[in-house]
Order: sequence, then C-alpha cells, then structure tokens
Amino acid sequence: MKRAITISAVADLVIVSVLLHTSIKDWLWTHPWTHSFLVGVPTVALAVIAFVELRHSEKANELREEANRLRGEAINHHQEANELREQRITLSRDNSRLTMELDAERNKHLQQIAVKLDDQLRTKVTALETSENERKKKVADQKRFGLLMEEGRNLYGEIARLKGEDLEAWDARLTGWQTSVRMALDEINFPADYHEFTRATDEIEPVLPVGDVKDLRWKQEVRRRKLQKQQQKLEEIVQRRLP
Repeated sequence: MKRAITISAVADLVIVSVLLHTSIKDWLWTHPWTHSFLVGVPTVALAVIAFVELRHSEKANELREEANRLRGEAINHHQEANELREQRITLSRDNSRLTMELDAERNKHLQQIAVKLDDQLRTKVTALETSENERKKKVADQKRFGLLMEEGRNLYGEIARLKGEDLEAWDARLTGWQTSVRMALDEINFPADYHEFTRATDEIEPVLPVGDVKDLRWKQEVRRRKLQKQQQKLEEIVQRRLP
C-alpha cells in the first residue's frame, strides 16, 4: 500500500512538472476542463493502483497466511518426526535391554539345565561305576570262596589217608583254612557269619571211642565230621551272601 501511494505521488509530480514547464500549460489555461482532468487523473490513477495493490496485498496476505500455516504444519510434522524418532530410539533401547535380559535369562536356564544334566550324568556314571565295582568284587569274592571251598574239600579228602604223624600238620592246615575263611568273611563285611561258621562244629554228634582208646580212626572221624559241618555251613553262607 505504501508503495502504491509513493508511485502515485511521484507520477503526479512528474505530470505536473511536465505540464507546468512546457508550452502545453498555456493551452491548458485556456481550456478549464483540462484542469479537472489533470487534477482527477492522479486521483483516479491512485485509486486504481491502490485497488490493484490492495488485491495484491490481500493475495499476498493469503499466501503469507498459507505459508505460515504450511510452516506451522511443517513444524508440527518436524516435531512429530522428532517424537517418532525419540520413540524409535526408546523402543530400540528397550528392545536391546529386553534382548540382553532374555539372553541372560536363557543363559541362566541353560546353565542350570547343564548343571542338572551334569549332576544326573555324574550320578549315573557313579552308579554304574559302583555297580561295576560291586559286580567285580562279587565275582572276585565268589572266586575266592570257591577256592576256599575247594581247599576245604581237599582237606576233607585227605583225612582218610592221614597217618598218626600227619595229624598235626593237617590240623595246622585246617587252622590256616579257617583263618582264611574268617578274613574273607570280614572283607565282605559279614564277620558275624564267621561265628556261625565256627559254631557249626557244635551241632555234630560226639564220636565215642571204642573202649578207652582214642585211636587214629577215631581222630580222623572227629576231624572229618567237624570239617564236613564247616564246609556245609560255608557253602550256605556263600549262597546266601553271594548268590
């Protein structure tokens, strides 16, 4: 608007200067209607220019308002974009945190499962080793008692062939055999069975000598019966403890 007024004023001054400083002024003074025309032209021109400028100013204001509105929307969009960016960063941070927590929890459970499986495996291995050791020990004990019973049978078979001077040596071998039986029973943790083994000789019927003479045959019979009872008792113990 200020620009239109300035342009109109300058144009009016130019026209007036031209008209007043040329030979046209004499003609204008002799024709009065031209005065009105000259005076009205700037006013009309000013009104036209002002109207045009006003339209332009309204259009500029509309465009300025539209630009301001679009600028405001752009600012809002920018703010929304910043908020979305912050939300994305927050979600990414939360996702990373949850992933780390999930990995930690999974590793913890995996470690617990591994420890549990390791304990179960160790228990099974220990049980298998114990079972195998027990089996080997049982086989060794069966073999050992088998040899003891074989030795007892050999002693029993030698009784009938003994002579008077052989009884003492045979008794020493019998004592050694009985000691071996006691030690074997102690090693399989059944020492009470040895008392059962030794008491077996109490169950035999006494062998009465002929008259008052205790001859060799009587001594052999006494030893034979005692050894037979102990041998039977040992077999019973082995069958009961080492089936």
